[in-house]
Amino acid sequence: MATFAIVLCSGAAHAADLADTPPPQSKDWEFTVALYGLAPWISGDVGVGPAETSVNITAKQVFDALSFAAFADAQVTYKQKYSVATDLTFANFQETFDPVRQGRLRLNFKEIVAEGRLGYRVWQHDTNWIEAYTGVRYWYLDSDLAVQDNVNSVEVTGSTDSSWADPILGAQANLRLYGKWRMRALADVGGFGVGSDFSYRLQGGLQYQFDNGIGIEVDYKALYANYENGEAGAKHFIWDTLQNGVLTRLFYNF
Repeated sequence: MATFAIVLCSGAAHAADLADTPPPQSKDWEFTVALYGLAPWISGDVGVGPAETSVNITAKQVFDALSFAAFADAQVTYKQKYSVATDLTFANFQETFDPVRQGRLRLNFKEIVAEGRLGYRVWQHDTNWIEAYTGVRYWYLDSDLAVQDNVNSVEVTGSTDSSWADPILGAQANLRLYGKWRMRALADVGGFGVGSDFSYRLQGGLQYQFDNGIGIEVDYKALYANYENGEAGAKHFIWDTLQNGVLTRLFYNF
């Protein structure tokens, strides 16, 4: 009986210790790194020097014309509250379209879009969160454009490079749907006449994350900018385009 009483008391004390033990705390720092692939549909108006035209380039044409492309993003979060994120895309595109409405169109460009953001989580519940952010999206385009008029047998060409930076304001959300399935959405607006007249980014889709922190995501992404550099002659540049399509993203959380 004495032994039994000692065991009961020990068990009760151990249970009390467990009850008093605080739940495990989340780690202070969280990291996400990712690589992704995208072949967007490009539509809008492009002007390089004296050459100006409307473009409507399909995702297949973009994919066929890409000579090199790299896409990556990363985010660091501190205490599930503050974040720093970056997104980088680089593409080298060379294509001739024949015939088009103007006759023949040749468009070659190198594009760099680099984005930096500072975020603050305005809501968090378990692993679900919504974050507001501000930042800068930097654009660099080195472009060659040739438009051939088959009716008048005249070809107009232009070549220039241009860069600008857009301040951006936006929000993103990451919500658990079921099991390991989650939804991610992101939206921002920018430009405000500082760089481009107006720009926006919309992105959203589904992600599945394995227990080891590796995950895969399929999104729709749309990136728009309406920019004109205001220069005349050979340096004149217009980029009023929407780039949109489906991307596949491989990420790692740790």
